[in-house]
Amino acid sequence: MLEGTCMIHRPVETMAMAMDLDNSAQTPTGRIVIQKVAGRSAVTSLFARYPLKFIRPTKAVSSQVDVVWIYTVSFGGGIVTGDLVYYTIAVGEGCTAVLTTQASTKVYKAVGGKCSEQFFEAQVGSNALLAILPDPVTCFSTARYSQRQIFNVASDGNLVLVDWLTSGRHKRGEIWDFELYKSTNNIYLDGNQPLFLDSAKVGTHTEAYNGKNKGEKFRVVWWSIAELNASCKESKVPPKRNLRSSSTCFV
Repeated sequence: MLEGTCMIHRPVETMAMAMDLDNSAQTPTGRIVIQKVAGRSAVTSLFARYPLKFIRPTKAVSSQVDVVWIYTVSFGGGIVTGDLVYYTIAVGEGCTAVLTTQASTKVYKAVGGKCSEQFFEAQVGSNALLAILPDPVTCFSTARYSQRQIFNVASDGNLVLVDWLTSGRHKRGEIWDFELYKSTNNIYLDGNQPLFLDSAKVGTHTEAYNGKNKGEKFRVVWWSIAELNASCKESKVPPKRNLRSSSTCFV
């Protein structure tokens, strides 16, 4: 039987607010619900439609490890111009889940200046753990891509988030040749306390990347919910960026 609950209060900011779309376009492309079943983390609801697909391997880790492992896959191997992907995940009380990819997320060339968009909303329950561990995003020449991720985490929940990209397809001579890459990550505690509000934007007109840094850029971001919560209580102001918990480097 099901144990605990996977739903917690929704954050002040929701995808319905973040997405400037009509109601039909706000219908999720995918949905994952994870709850305790017979004492173990289990998928109780799994849905995806084009251009998104979920793969749930049965032997990703030892059977003795209580974790649900899910791969996100795009039909055609990447995101094409005009694609809109919006999916959600709810990780119930005491559950553990890993969301990852099989390869880098490829964003194909923009046609007619259109932007490809991805929206992701996650809810993490009490004493639960959600690890977002994707391969990096690789934008092709002239690509335009924007992603927004909203996390609603219980005060004693756990979140591991990796957010990173490469500078392009080096073997084709595409180095920082895309037009736009934007990534926004907002974390809320118990639905109404902003813990971390972060946004990064890179493009052909971004001075910091125009011919100055030709190597790969890996933007890796991770947070300790307990640390961020303590920081909020001490300052009484939600931190925009925690320098000890985020890192940008060139290699």
